[in-house]
Amino acid sequence: MDVIRALNNNAVLCTDAHGTQAICLGKGIGFGRKLGDEIRDDAVEQVFRPSSAHPIANLTALLSELSLDIVNLVVDFVNTHSQVSETQLLVLGLADHISFAIEREESGIEFSYPLMWEVSTLYPEEFELGLKLLDQVEKATSVRLARDEAAAVAMHFINAQFVDGDMTKAENTTKEISALLDLVSSELQCHLRPSSPTVTRFVTHLRYLFARLHSPSREADAPLHSMLAAIEHDDAAAVRVARLVRSKLEGQGHAINDNELAYIALHVARLHSALGTEQGGKDG
Repeated sequence: MDVIRALNNNAVLCTDAHGTQAICLGKGIGFGRKLGDEIRDDAVEQVFRPSSAHPIANLTALLSELSLDIVNLVVDFVNTHSQVSETQLLVLGLADHISFAIEREESGIEFSYPLMWEVSTLYPEEFELGLKLLDQVEKATSVRLARDEAAAVAMHFINAQFVDGDMTKAENTTKEISALLDLVSSELQCHLRPSSPTVTRFVTHLRYLFARLHSPSREADAPLHSMLAAIEHDDAAAVRVARLVRSKLEGQGHAINDNELAYIALHVARLHSALGTEQGGKDG
């Protein structure tokens, strides 16, 4: 790697052997560096490359402000706990969020996340990851971040899995899933307990449905009219609720095809059947 310029003592803008720009991070890697200096590979701890989400100017501005220790902590945490194939966007989002959260906490500014309840109940695994990361941050910095920060951190993991980097879509999806659970609960006249395995499976299906809806290349499947008819024969209420779900989603700008309607009906029917065996059908 050849230096273009140092961003700070621990970050350098470089070009690689192919002439492609990248940001290299490492302890003291930028100290005294000037144009044309060579960076040894063993001095580099992290490498970040520009992308459509982070063009080189954006990447340079962001990494010039982030602590190397926080970036390393987040990289290690993501590599240990996340299954996403492309981690750079997740790492940068988390590192930036944690850095700002620490500044906010040290300034005595209280933080309240508006989707705290939805995230903690609909995404318990990601929320637990958020709590674990807060523990790691406290060990490294002696700063204990507010519990609400765990929900905000969880949204980064949710975002990385399902909606390709758009945090607004991730937050809207969370609100929409919560609203759909309320609709299903009301129509089936039952309480849906988020911690129930039955409800968890239903929420997982809704998450994948939204991932499909947000996909730029939704493939057309073979028609499933016979499956929908069979479900309606066995559980007309499930199909009725599924059609209400489709109507609500279409009212929010999502196009739901007949196959997706059939899958929604299938999962509502499974939910309906399972609820009938859990505590007499009164508690999901």
